[in-house]
Amino acid sequence: MNNENKTYIETYDSKIDLFEVLHFAWKKKIFIISLTSLFTLISIVYSLFLPNIYISSALLTTTDQNKSNMGMLSQYSSMASLAGISIPSNEDNKTLEAIERIKSFDFFNEVFLPSILLEDLMAVESWNSDDNSIKYNDKHYDSNAQKWVRKVSYPKFTKPSAQEAFDEYKKIMTISKNKSFIRLSIKHQSPYIAQKWTELIVENINKLMAEEDKKRTSQSISFLNNQASKVNYEEVKQAISLLLQEQMKALMLAEANEDYIFKTVSSPIAPELKSEPKRSLIVILSFLGGFFLSLTIVFVFQYIKGNSKEFLIETKNH
Repeated sequence: MNNENKTYIETYDSKIDLFEVLHFAWKKKIFIISLTSLFTLISIVYSLFLPNIYISSALLTTTDQNKSNMGMLSQYSSMASLAGISIPSNEDNKTLEAIERIKSFDFFNEVFLPSILLEDLMAVESWNSDDNSIKYNDKHYDSNAQKWVRKVSYPKFTKPSAQEAFDEYKKIMTISKNKSFIRLSIKHQSPYIAQKWTELIVENINKLMAEEDKKRTSQSISFLNNQASKVNYEEVKQAISLLLQEQMKALMLAEANEDYIFKTVSSPIAPELKSEPKRSLIVILSFLGGFFLSLTIVFVFQYIKGNSKEFLIETKNH
């Protein structure tokens, strides 16, 4: 029975302590409101200075035009190998290869970067919707003299290097695959540049991979023609003839089809509405952060104050 009373008293005392803390927090409401308001005000000012970011996206699907060719090639490649003929393998997933190429530094440096203005990637300060003009950060790029003027230290250079620009490219470009569809997106302060760059990537990855396959297929055709004259087995000659037909078909598709790897399902547009920043979300999160931080400070000080009183009482008793 005594234990039950003791537990009840301890619970009651804990409740009293909690009410005392809440009462103390209420007495400190001016501090809580002030700190919360400060956080909220700072977040409002900060969010207003953030530039609007627009995202342009293209929804793509794969043409998969090589699949039928690969079926025929694989059917006869083993037969051709009986005569010592090695048929170049082309079983790689073209879609995944294209996605990884778009992400790569080689594609950026050799294809994307030469097709754009570096200052549009590295020195944009704002976009004017009235006349569709770009304002550059004059501390980085002098638009009148058309030269870079930023002051940086090694390993950075006055004019951004390809590697530094590639880091920025990875921040603004996203590409993802979901079953049969691929979504490619570019974000930029100018919706028109975002649209243009998205189109640029799709067009150039198709062109790049088509050119490489045309070169590879032409080499295969030359190889098969050369080997055909050396083979004595009739069955192998027939296999080579069929392989030549499929290679010619593949070459024709690479020559004639602009949508060699990716076919556009939904074309990128210049969006009218911004995608970033979410200013209201920034303000709400800052308000909550300021509120809970102020409460934490109040509770911590109350805890320290309580421990200090107990320490003083114990000291006096001794």
